[in-house]
Amino acid sequence: MRFSRVYKDGLTNRLCRLVLLLALALCATAVAAGPAAANSTWTGGGGATTNWSDASNWSPAAVPGAGGTLTFPELSATACPTAATSCFSANDIPGLSVTRLDIDAADSYAITGDGITLTGGLTTLRGSDQGAEATLGVPITLGAANAWVLDAPSTGLPDYLDLSAPLAGDYPLTVDIANHNALALNGDNEVGAVNVTGTGAGSCAADVNNGGVDIRDGNGLNSTDGDPITLTDTGLQVEGTSVGPLSSVASCLKLTMPSTAPFTVPSATFDSASAIDFSVQDTPTTVGTDFTQLSSGGTVALGGASLNISNVPGSASCTSPPGAGTMYTFVSAGTLTGTFGNAPNGGTIEDDCAGSSDEYVINYNTATSPETVTATVIAAPRTTLSATPSSPVTNQAVGLTATITLNGDPVQTGTVDFEAGGVTIPGCGAEPVSTAGPYVATCQTSFAAASSPVALSAAFTQTGSDEAAPAGTYSLRVGKDSTSTAVALYTPTVVIGKSATYTATVKPAHSGPTEPSGTVEFFDGRKKITSCPTRPLYARASASTATCTLSYPFVGSHPITAKYGGDGSFTGSASSPAQPEAVVESIGRPTLSATSIRGLAKRAPKLAFTVSDGKNEPALSAIAISPPRGIIFAARKRIVVKGANGKRLKFTAKVSKGRLTITLEKAASKVSVTIASPSISVSKRLAARVKAKKAKSTTFTVRVTDIGHMRTKLRLKLAST
Repeated sequence: MRFSRVYKDGLTNRLCRLVLLLALALCATAVAAGPAAANSTWTGGGGATTNWSDASNWSPAAVPGAGGTLTFPELSATACPTAATSCFSANDIPGLSVTRLDIDAADSYAITGDGITLTGGLTTLRGSDQGAEATLGVPITLGAANAWVLDAPSTGLPDYLDLSAPLAGDYPLTVDIANHNALALNGDNEVGAVNVTGTGAGSCAADVNNGGVDIRDGNGLNSTDGDPITLTDTGLQVEGTSVGPLSSVASCLKLTMPSTAPFTVPSATFDSASAIDFSVQDTPTTVGTDFTQLSSGGTVALGGASLNISNVPGSASCTSPPGAGTMYTFVSAGTLTGTFGNAPNGGTIEDDCAGSSDEYVINYNTATSPETVTATVIAAPRTTLSATPSSPVTNQAVGLTATITLNGDPVQTGTVDFEAGGVTIPGCGAEPVSTAGPYVATCQTSFAAASSPVALSAAFTQTGSDEAAPAGTYSLRVGKDSTSTAVALYTPTVVIGKSATYTATVKPAHSGPTEPSGTVEFFDGRKKITSCPTRPLYARASASTATCTLSYPFVGSHPITAKYGGDGSFTGSASSPAQPEAVVESIGRPTLSATSIRGLAKRAPKLAFTVSDGKNEPALSAIAISPPRGIIFAARKRIVVKGANGKRLKFTAKVSKGRLTITLEKAASKVSVTIASPSISVSKRLAARVKAKKAKSTTFTVRVTDIGHMRTKLRLKLAST
């Protein structure tokens, strides 16, 4: 009654009843399914399916929710029968994000379905079973930095966590692989920086699966985004894959076959506690299928790591050992640094064939690109090449020694050809091998830094045998030799206008077949001589020389030095300061002739004289006349200067402090000067003295300057007319 009074409208009454029924139905469903739980443990058998959305497969009985931990424990035989190959579990919850996955690998879980996002990490633990393998087939995306722990007992068969779907998410991943556990990766895995630590697989003595990461053929780890991978006290087994930059500390890199390509890295760094294991078989025609290779376009730093060689099909049988002379390129890099600690250049190493191991000569090539490490099978004589000193300079004597080893066979006579760049070194062909141990052949030669590094080889030919020994090789780095430079002027006194030749001699510290080349610069004091900017060097018997020829228009001293710029085999050098000091002198001393002074007692006196440089050379440039007391130069309008040919010369004249200076615009060898009235004014007092013939009052002083600034003082006496 009361209900009908409140809800008088029949339609409203029916709608309310419908809403109540729907709410009751939803509540019943929620009770049947259970609430979403943060942490869920798989029970695997209670539900009608193996789906994650079936709440009866979990404890508590609820569909897993976001942010929790999913645990997959070791199940009973009822829940996961022992006859079954795997305990199946399928994720059908799209977009699920959880903090952790905890998996007991003993029951060989096979987890498939939709991808999940991990924000914390993952743990695997082994229970009672040995050699269990858990397959995680759901794509995993790292939603934050992850820490994974893969644990197992230290004995027995290894456990495996097989990620059959690739990893993604640009966040760091730390993997702690303890004892007998391993992580297998498939697909193109691209995450952030990866750090893998283990419990010791660096020696490669045991299978890398006993604590390591296995990247299977055709797959990769950070090969696209290039984030680094660091191995510490663990192992990495690969089958011709590619990864990001690799750093190995006390770890093992095991390159296995079959494969389709070399193991490729942008760069790789190893320490002396690490090891690299390569595989070979009889016919090395294809990288990957016939032998394994570490390939990098960047730098591979071997760091003294150990080198291991595995002969396919392995040490148990070795039914197809490689033939003698077969060469494998184990490392190919843009830049190769360091060596293997157990395999120096020219050293030998055996493979893992028990009882019938083959021996390989290891050679390092850093002279040509790509730089490589090769291993050549030997079953006959082998040659090891060394050089002393190991780092010479240009022309320095180098002793080459080829040591012959014949694998226990009696030593026979033979010869060694020493080559540089594939060409026999002059004087080092067919050098005899000593007939008593050590069995060596020697040769002394020298090299030039311009050809460094020099690819040396030594080929042994055994007398009476067609069994060829692999050539021993050696990459010799040659440094530049120092030089000294000196300048010589064989005529230290230079005459104006005459050519002078300076000779710069450049000598190396070590004389030999290679002479300094290039150019020399000459300097006058600190200034470069512009007429000799760069002069070429020419090789002589024990030194190289360059010359500079020039002439001087003036007298003076010139400290000459030379600077050698160096070349591909020698360093530059400079001569000592002021070596040599060239002294430039005048051509000759000027002379005075045909002198006359006329009309001194008259009003129109006239002074005339002729001056010459003494050797009839074009040198005169200025004449300075100082009159005796009582005579002054009052004007300069009636001065005439003529050359030897009688033609007038252009000049400038200046009177200063009673002295008349005449400067020629063009130097001349011989000039005559006439100075007429009113150029000279004569006092009456002087005229009286002239009549009295007082010599001290009747002398003109004429100073003549040549173009080399060599001054000469001449006397010109008055003559009464």
